[in-house]
Amino acid sequence: MTDGSNEVFANSGICKEIYVESNFGVSLDARIPGLPTDYILITKEIAALMGRRFLESNLIVDTEIYDKHDQAMINAGMGPSHVNNFLTGCNIPPVDASTLRKKQKELAPVIIEAAEASCKEAQREELECSESSELEGSFDAGWQKRGSGWSYNSHTGHASLIGVNTGKVVEFDVRTRNCSICQYHIGKNEPKPPHECNVNWTGSSKGMEPDMACSMIQRLAEDGYTVGTLHADNDATTQSRLPRSINKKDDKTHVKKNLSKRLYGLSKNYKQLKSAKVIPYIVRCFMYTISKHQNSKQSMKTELATIVPHIFGHHEQCSPTWCTYVKDPTKFRFKHLPNGKALSGDKLREELDKLAQNYIERADRLLNLGSTQSNESFNNSVASFAPKNRFYGGTKSLKARVSSAVMQKNEGYGWLSKVNKKSLLSPGHLTILHGIRKDRRRKQIRKTQSTTNFKRKRLTIKSKKLKDNQRESVKEGDTYGGEIEVQEHIDTETIPSKMKFEGEESVVVFDLETTGLSRKSDITQLAAFDGTTVFNEHVSPRELISPKSSEITGLTFDFSCDQMYHHGKLVKSRDIQIVLLEFIDFISKKKKPILFGHNIASFDIPILMNKLRQHSLLSEFMLHIYGCIDTIKLARRKFKTKDIGNHKQQTLVTKLLGVEYDAHNACADVTSLFQLLEHFEYSEKDVFPFNAALLTDSYIPLIRASRITKLTAR
Repeated sequence: MTDGSNEVFANSGICKEIYVESNFGVSLDARIPGLPTDYILITKEIAALMGRRFLESNLIVDTEIYDKHDQAMINAGMGPSHVNNFLTGCNIPPVDASTLRKKQKELAPVIIEAAEASCKEAQREELECSESSELEGSFDAGWQKRGSGWSYNSHTGHASLIGVNTGKVVEFDVRTRNCSICQYHIGKNEPKPPHECNVNWTGSSKGMEPDMACSMIQRLAEDGYTVGTLHADNDATTQSRLPRSINKKDDKTHVKKNLSKRLYGLSKNYKQLKSAKVIPYIVRCFMYTISKHQNSKQSMKTELATIVPHIFGHHEQCSPTWCTYVKDPTKFRFKHLPNGKALSGDKLREELDKLAQNYIERADRLLNLGSTQSNESFNNSVASFAPKNRFYGGTKSLKARVSSAVMQKNEGYGWLSKVNKKSLLSPGHLTILHGIRKDRRRKQIRKTQSTTNFKRKRLTIKSKKLKDNQRESVKEGDTYGGEIEVQEHIDTETIPSKMKFEGEESVVVFDLETTGLSRKSDITQLAAFDGTTVFNEHVSPRELISPKSSEITGLTFDFSCDQMYHHGKLVKSRDIQIVLLEFIDFISKKKKPILFGHNIASFDIPILMNKLRQHSLLSEFMLHIYGCIDTIKLARRKFKTKDIGNHKQQTLVTKLLGVEYDAHNACADVTSLFQLLEHFEYSEKDVFPFNAALLTDSYIPLIRASRITKLTAR
């Protein structure tokens, strides 16, 4: 420091201590009377002596920052402990928590008053925009504690009434069952002193919502405003407590949400609904119909009755305006159902018919639906000012924070500058600029999110996340659940020891039908049998089925309509990835499964392994397989060719079982081979790993270098 700078500091009358901090250059520590801790106080003269950099950055700090602590704390959604954690992390002296609370008590009424004034202005604007003399608004409530099921026991709650035309909050309310002063003295077994008690509700948390609705409607009536139409959900008894003159509109979002919830409940029992696109498609069918016929009850009921038959492939009652089956039945495919095919199953259809009938019977409640999305958005804003993992309901802090959300909804992000003015503080140049930037950014986001492309992309991303999660769940197995840690088998990785049969192994016979004889052929049928349950799925191929294969298996595939036929009869075929996932699910339910098959080592396993690798499912499949046994080797070991003719499965079945069966049908092959196992003898020595071919291929460089022989590699 120069002598000149010391003279200015001395003349300022505020400097008690000057020090130099190596990390930041020159810093000032001025102890100011009245402040609870150390604060930096820099005048223009001092800043000029400190250098050009400080002048250019407008680093002029005064005692007003002390008065703005509370508004800044609420605007950031922080509490006293958050503020001090931030300050001390920046190596700035902290503020005593009691000082912050004291200042908050002084400034909270200012914020609340500003919010109430903003609501009155919004009421006037809403009435001017209304086509009648009555207001139309949306109502919803929120709580400051996360609840689920029966556990709705929050001590505080808030509600908002938002104008449909302006999108501004015209009225709001807060309920709390807690007072910090009362709790403090009760905890000390002391009599409560006279004070302004914060408690304004003594009932249950669930009862807050209808009570706040009545209070807001009453206050509006006292101010000369009448609510004619109210948009609200059906999750509370709000309507029954309001005047019958108020017309109620159900919330469209909640109708969609409840429909989805019921369908996902059904998916626990019906696998067809588990596909990522099925439930969203059914929901869209219902919601498109409801949205289309908002003014015609009979039209809505008629079209709702056609939805379930439509998704099950019966299009007799479908309208050509939304179903393209009538235009060309031969080429019709469902865009959002698996493999483009209709759902099936009598029990599933019965459940969906019941669901559709429920909505048909309440069609009158589905007319002229409203929306509470603006209220949900407001509740989200409240959660940013008053996070649910913090409790502010013991004082006026909660209402001040809800009021801040009201100001932000009505006035934009520049609300803080307006409150500063009302508090006789400077609006703050940087505060104003930040608010302008945030408002501009919000308009850009709102404009982008309202476009069709954005909404489609959002649905695509959501669908991809769901599909990826389902795939990973199958690959990982059970990794989370009630008391899963105490179950017998929780190993995620196990180093295998030398195999030894313990009598607990499960026998699973499997067989494939393919498009050709190449090891890179596509699978057309995958079947398995464990002695009780048959797994049988036809697969839509991506390449042509060779004439020879079609002649042997009887399978043909029409790519023009994506349909498979077996000896000319239509059969259901599915995508290979879905079939592989379900086969893994089938295998995973067996205890120590050993795969049996005829000639699987050289044909079936290489083809199946290629498909598993293509869909990144090989490692997951390997986790569930205990080993493999090729029955052709067992047959060759026990029966000589001169005695039996050949070792084909069809020959063995005829000779040993004395029956004829539909050979080259994977389903018939596995059931007959399971019966043949009684005539074979096998042990641990016959078991080989599913990826034996890959393991052998890894030794090819050593074989080519003549380091080891092929026999050693095997």
